[in-house]
Amino acid sequence: MIDTEQFNILSLVAAFLLGALLGGIYFSGLWFTLHYLASRRWSTLLYMLSLVARMALLGYAIYLVLVMSNWVHVLTMILGFIIVRVFLLRRLGLATTYPLKHTGKERSS
Repeated sequence: MIDTEQFNILSLVAAFLLGALLGGIYFSGLWFTLHYLASRRWSTLLYMLSLVARMALLGYAIYLVLVMSNWVHVLTMILGFIIVRVFLLRRLGLATTYPLKHTGKERSS
């Protein structure tokens, strides 16, 4: 028999891993979109389609977890998503803010 506490811990771990997986898919899709579609002809349309697809996947997953369990599992899933985001930002070296480059083309008011 599985203890109820252990079952709750296992379901929270599963929700966390699902959030991490969704974060990986979401940010991989974002990277692919920004990397490969920047110079394409219909880049704005393709970017918007990518955004809608990524948000729909994420929203549907959150909805399913909320319907099948409770808000604690949703928060655990979102925590996994955010941890993947922080990990990727630090791993790729994008966690710092960079000042805008001076182009000399600013408008004077």
